[in-house]
Amino acid sequence: MKNYFVQSKIRYTTVFRFLSSFVFFVISVFAFPQNVKTWKIRVTDLENLSVIGVRLKLNICEREIEGFTDENGILKYQLSECDTCTRAFISVRSNMYMPLDTIVDFSSSVDSEITLMPKALDEVEVVGYKTISKGNAEKVTFKTDFTKGLLKSAKADIALRRIPNIVYSGGSFMFTGKQKKAKLFVNGMEVPDEELSKIDAKDIYKVELHRVSLNDDKYSGEINVVLKKSLNAQYSGEIDMGTNLLNTGFGVNPLFKYRSKKIEVTTWVSYVNDRQNSQYKRNRNDEDVFLSDNHNHLKQYGGLCRLNMFFSPRWMSSLSYSMFGYKSPADISWQLYGVTQPEKEVEESYFSNFANMVIRHDINAGERFYIKARYFNYKSENRSTMPVTRYIGRMNEYTGDLMYEADSVSLFNKYHSVAAGYKSIYRNSTLTSSDKTYISDVQQFYIKDNILLNDKWSMFVLLRGDWDGHKFENGNAQRKFSFLPSCTVNYGSGKGSLSATYTRSIERPGIDYLNPDVYYINDMTRFKGNSKLKSKYTDRYSVNYSRQIKDSYLTAVMSYENTDNFIGQIYLDDYNTSTYENTGHGHNYRMDVAFNKPFLSNKLNLNLSVGTMYKAFKIKPYLKDKALNGENKGWAFICSGNLSYMMPKEWFLNLSMDYTSRDITFNTVTYVRPMLNILLTKALFRNHLNISLQYIDMFGLARKRRVECDFKGIRQTSTCHLATSRLSISVVYHFGKQFRGRSVGETIDNEDMITK
Repeated sequence: MKNYFVQSKIRYTTVFRFLSSFVFFVISVFAFPQNVKTWKIRVTDLENLSVIGVRLKLNICEREIEGFTDENGILKYQLSECDTCTRAFISVRSNMYMPLDTIVDFSSSVDSEITLMPKALDEVEVVGYKTISKGNAEKVTFKTDFTKGLLKSAKADIALRRIPNIVYSGGSFMFTGKQKKAKLFVNGMEVPDEELSKIDAKDIYKVELHRVSLNDDKYSGEINVVLKKSLNAQYSGEIDMGTNLLNTGFGVNPLFKYRSKKIEVTTWVSYVNDRQNSQYKRNRNDEDVFLSDNHNHLKQYGGLCRLNMFFSPRWMSSLSYSMFGYKSPADISWQLYGVTQPEKEVEESYFSNFANMVIRHDINAGERFYIKARYFNYKSENRSTMPVTRYIGRMNEYTGDLMYEADSVSLFNKYHSVAAGYKSIYRNSTLTSSDKTYISDVQQFYIKDNILLNDKWSMFVLLRGDWDGHKFENGNAQRKFSFLPSCTVNYGSGKGSLSATYTRSIERPGIDYLNPDVYYINDMTRFKGNSKLKSKYTDRYSVNYSRQIKDSYLTAVMSYENTDNFIGQIYLDDYNTSTYENTGHGHNYRMDVAFNKPFLSNKLNLNLSVGTMYKAFKIKPYLKDKALNGENKGWAFICSGNLSYMMPKEWFLNLSMDYTSRDITFNTVTYVRPMLNILLTKALFRNHLNISLQYIDMFGLARKRRVECDFKGIRQTSTCHLATSRLSISVVYHFGKQFRGRSVGETIDNEDMITK
């Protein structure tokens, strides 16, 4: 009892002392306030602009204080009545400015100001670099000055070669770690590859890389080039003319653009007339069995016309039409088993039409609704004499799409970017040997969601269901449902971005693969379709790491692909005629590393990608005994690079290289030499005139290719010399005033079917 009383007394005494101290403090503050004066010092540069975030050391009234200037370049300090001094000693140290030690008088009511002198360029210490990319699970966005190190008249296709994660190979753009080319978009509108050479690099605002898209089947993803905001009504154009110095040939490419407040018109055409020579040899068990010399006369043409209409801030529409075609008649002299055969003529031709319509309605700032329609038609034909053959493949395709998009939807305390839609595809194909048609359709529902889990984690989910059917005329329809999900989880921090992705895709065979008629190339090469082919499915797993290191960019990709119902060529009847079958399974292991580095203030840029892959194909048991050819597997090395240099006096040099040691398919292994390309451009008359010298496949290294195929009891080697080498000179004249377009929306993109 005694101890309890003593402890209670001590506790009450402590509480009383605390309350008394608090009361006296409040009385002293409110009853006897001190006059406090706020002194401000502003830091500027030589142009009287505020210097933000610079550290100042102050010695005021024998007190040392440190602080940083705010967004207005100001540092504040409170002076009390006890501070009787009127001067302060200030010391400034910065990586970008000369050191400064000075004394400031703050006795007057006017705020103080000091000016810093910049360091000489060789004295500047770089402590940070501008972040050029920003990404989440759905996409990676590169936003930088795309004209650095380029001519003022440079085009978008040259600018994209300098962007990290993009590989330029064989005239197409791909992502690091992927074999298929990427689909190209400009302001969300699907465009052909040639469109990038019509867009000025200075008009690019940002580039978006979508590794997973709504239709990630035929392509390796999407590259969306977003242009800068629109300008006033203007027009522009150019005329590009060139000639081939190695062989007889020329090309013409005019371009015209017009823009007003309500409409935008873009139109261009291209025409190429070229003569090409090629040679093919075939050897079986060390015996020459076939030789042909081909002399082709290529006539290739293409064009595009697009009309964007802006009815109101919320309603807009886009109409576009494009076409592409060629004719390539050839005179062929050939030998069979060393015996000269009569000369023959072969003519290959192709023509396609694209028509797209997009109607967009902006419900509000974060919601949009699209109505889309597309028509696609193509016809391929091959004729030959000795023997007389004719092969035709023809298809008409009609597509409609409805889609709803919403940004920044809050759900379960997370922000979502969602889209949902329905797409319907109808295809009508005609066979060569009869008037019967092959009819197929796809009904597709899809929903995607990009979820921002927190400031570091994000997730992208795409759920897609395809209900497809097909039948020959007067035949029974066959229908099948396919569930095709995709998911990406991304983690981003100061040490880089790490993502893991799973995608399941489908590729449906086109009429060229289904057509049972024989496609005759020569006596040693004939193809025959298979009307019973089924769709192939691919499951892809990948891990991607990317990091910006100062002004460099590093990317590493590891992936594994498992393909079921693989569509491959197989020899069943003889060694000269192949057909298409769902041959079995394919496995692909791959690892790539890409490095991007600018030098000399971006005048010199290196974009390099190297990798290795292992492919293995497994034939189905019931085909193993019937097939005349065997399975293939093996390693391959991949390397591609692009080096560009902006030289003095408006000279620009671009070098590109592409090499794959072995191209391994189910029944063949192809050995290809490196492809080296060089482009030299000189700008004249304030960039109104460009003169370019381009050498594709320098020294003809990639002309020769060797294809090996192992049959049962026969070792076959085919050697071909292709017309890949081209030395050309071109002149481009630019006229008018440049402008930048506005986006209506993405056109329809069907990637589920493969065509020849």
